[in-house]
Amino acid sequence: MGLFRRFRTDLVQRRNLEAYALAAAAFVCAVVTAVDDVLSENLRWAVVLGGIALLVYRLTLPPERLDRDAVRPADRLSFEGEPLSQLFGKAKDVRIYAPTGVNLLSAQNCQMLWNGLLAKRGGSLQVIVLDPEAAEGLRLAEAQLDGSEEHQVQGLREGLAGTLGRLERMRDPDRVAYRLLGFNPGFSLVLIDPRTRHGRVIVEFHGVRNESIVARMHLELTKEAHPRWFAYWFRQFERLWELARTPDQPV
Repeated sequence: MGLFRRFRTDLVQRRNLEAYALAAAAFVCAVVTAVDDVLSENLRWAVVLGGIALLVYRLTLPPERLDRDAVRPADRLSFEGEPLSQLFGKAKDVRIYAPTGVNLLSAQNCQMLWNGLLAKRGGSLQVIVLDPEAAEGLRLAEAQLDGSEEHQVQGLREGLAGTLGRLERMRDPDRVAYRLLGFNPGFSLVLIDPRTRHGRVIVEFHGVRNESIVARMHLELTKEAHPRWFAYWFRQFERLWELARTPDQPV
């Protein structure tokens, strides 16, 4: 069953098609030869040599090409080469869920969003953060997240208040919308151009009181390489958006 599932997944994602085609040809040749030896010797050698050529070719591919669909966990230090603020500048559609958004939506990053993403025609930003009026959800999130740094300088409530102030000033019916969620699902999401062929999603897992916020593990998935799990996390964001209330709705 596992073999069939992998075969189906490879066909859907258009992976290893040349290997499957050659394997099918070799299988047909073997069956025909076993039943009735009607195939020419040249054809048999062509299949054999084709298999050897394919094997040698795949051995020469660089590791990242052979493992292009692998998902590699990382921490926030991996963004030093290409910060998220730079990715936002290249995008037209950014969607974020973060408990407070205090790092993603700092004053500097919000200004960059205005000058980059939101300055483009059709540029849009959707943000979900915790609901400051959901007392129980906020209390549980504090128990989980506060104290995650050895020398923490800002608590969850203070960070959330600053982010909400910036989001309220940015709110625009055509470009910027935000909603308030009554609980923390245990992960953060950043989706970049999710409806395009080059969509990307970053999932960060919160854990419980990490040694530092930088140490949190995240996964980066692309629509091209990981269609199934990209779609899964895209739906997760959409469900959170449906569950969250707008700032004008009563608690």
